[in-house]
Amino acid sequence: MVLRFLVSIHPSQIPIGQLFDVKDYSEAWEVVNEMLAMDFKETGFKILIPKDENLARKLGYTIVNELNRGLRLKRFKHNVRYFVYHHDPEHYAIVIVSEEVLAKLH
Repeated sequence: MVLRFLVSIHPSQIPIGQLFDVKDYSEAWEVVNEMLAMDFKETGFKILIPKDENLARKLGYTIVNELNRGLRLKRFKHNVRYFVYHHDPEHYAIVIVSEEVLAKLH
Protein backbone atom coordinates (compact mmCIF):
# COMPACT_ATOMS: atom_id res chain seq x y z
CA MET A 1 0.00 0.00 0.00
CA VAL A 2 2.76 2.47 0.90
CA LEU A 3 4.76 1.70 -2.23
CA ARG A 4 1.91 3.00 -4.33
CA PHE A 5 2.17 6.33 -2.43
CA LEU A 6 5.90 6.56 -2.99
CA VAL A 7 5.61 6.25 -6.74
CA SER A 8 3.08 9.06 -7.10
CA ILE A 9 4.58 11.58 -4.65
CA HIS A 10 7.40 13.96 -5.44
CA PRO A 11 9.39 15.27 -2.44
CA SER A 12 8.26 18.82 -3.28
CA GLN A 13 4.67 17.81 -2.37
CA ILE A 14 5.58 16.79 1.19
CA PRO A 15 4.89 19.41 3.87
CA ILE A 16 8.23 20.42 5.41
CA GLY A 17 8.26 21.50 9.03
CA GLN A 18 11.96 22.30 9.30
CA LEU A 19 14.81 22.84 6.86
CA PHE A 20 18.38 22.02 7.91
CA ASP A 21 21.54 23.01 6.02
CA VAL A 22 24.36 20.65 7.03
CA LYS A 23 27.92 21.50 6.03
CA ASP A 24 30.02 19.17 8.23
CA TYR A 25 29.88 16.27 10.68
CA SER A 26 29.39 18.34 13.81
CA GLU A 27 26.24 19.86 12.30
CA ALA A 28 25.02 16.39 11.28
CA TRP A 29 24.92 15.21 14.90
CA GLU A 30 23.13 18.41 15.99
CA VAL A 31 20.51 17.98 13.27
CA VAL A 32 19.84 14.36 14.22
CA ASN A 33 19.39 15.29 17.88
CA GLU A 34 17.08 18.17 16.95
CA MET A 35 14.94 15.95 14.70
CA LEU A 36 14.66 13.30 17.41
CA ALA A 37 13.29 15.97 19.77
CA MET A 38 10.57 16.93 17.25
CA ASP A 39 7.39 15.19 16.14
CA PHE A 40 7.40 13.18 12.91
CA LYS A 41 3.61 12.83 12.72
CA GLU A 42 2.67 16.26 11.31
CA THR A 43 5.34 17.28 8.79
CA GLY A 44 8.56 16.13 7.22
CA PHE A 45 12.11 17.42 7.41
CA LYS A 46 14.42 18.54 4.61
CA ILE A 47 18.19 18.33 5.02
CA LEU A 48 20.46 20.04 2.51
CA ILE A 49 23.97 18.62 2.13
CA PRO A 50 26.78 19.86 -0.14
CA LYS A 51 27.31 18.12 -3.48
CA ASP A 52 30.91 17.21 -2.68
CA GLU A 53 30.46 13.53 -3.48
CA ASN A 54 32.54 11.99 -0.68
CA LEU A 55 31.24 14.39 1.95
CA ALA A 56 27.63 14.08 0.76
CA ARG A 57 27.72 10.29 0.90
CA LYS A 58 29.22 10.25 4.39
CA LEU A 59 26.91 12.95 5.75
CA GLY A 60 23.81 11.30 4.29
CA TYR A 61 24.82 7.91 5.65
CA THR A 62 25.55 9.37 9.10
CA ILE A 63 22.28 11.31 9.30
CA VAL A 64 20.04 8.47 8.14
CA ASN A 65 21.69 5.78 10.27
CA GLU A 66 21.91 7.86 13.44
CA LEU A 67 18.29 8.94 13.01
CA ASN A 68 17.22 5.30 12.64
CA ARG A 69 19.26 4.39 15.72
CA GLY A 70 17.74 7.23 17.74
CA LEU A 71 14.21 6.30 16.69
CA ARG A 72 14.81 2.69 17.75
CA LEU A 73 16.13 3.83 21.13
CA LYS A 74 13.05 6.04 21.63
CA ARG A 75 10.86 3.08 20.59
CA PHE A 76 9.26 5.19 17.88
CA LYS A 77 7.19 3.22 15.38
CA HIS A 78 9.68 2.84 12.59
CA ASN A 79 7.54 4.04 9.68
CA VAL A 80 9.87 6.70 8.29
CA ARG A 81 10.62 7.17 4.58
CA TYR A 82 13.56 8.94 2.98
CA PHE A 83 13.75 10.69 -0.39
CA VAL A 84 17.12 11.83 -1.78
CA TYR A 85 17.30 14.14 -4.79
CA HIS A 86 19.27 16.97 -6.46
CA HIS A 87 17.97 20.14 -4.80
CA ASP A 88 20.04 22.73 -6.66
CA PRO A 89 23.48 22.93 -8.30
CA GLU A 90 25.24 23.06 -4.89
CA HIS A 91 23.09 20.72 -2.75
CA TYR A 92 21.52 17.32 -2.47
CA ALA A 93 18.38 17.14 -0.33
CA ILE A 94 17.16 14.38 1.96
CA VAL A 95 13.46 14.57 2.80
CA ILE A 96 12.47 12.51 5.83
CA VAL A 97 8.78 11.89 6.46
CA SER A 98 6.57 9.44 8.36
CA GLU A 99 4.15 7.14 6.59
CA GLU A 100 1.25 8.88 8.39
CA VAL A 101 2.09 12.15 6.62
CA LEU A 102 2.35 10.32 3.27
CA ALA A 103 -1.04 8.69 3.85
CA LYS A 104 -2.63 12.11 4.48
CA LEU A 105 -1.45 13.30 1.07
CA HIS A 106 -3.71 10.76 -0.67
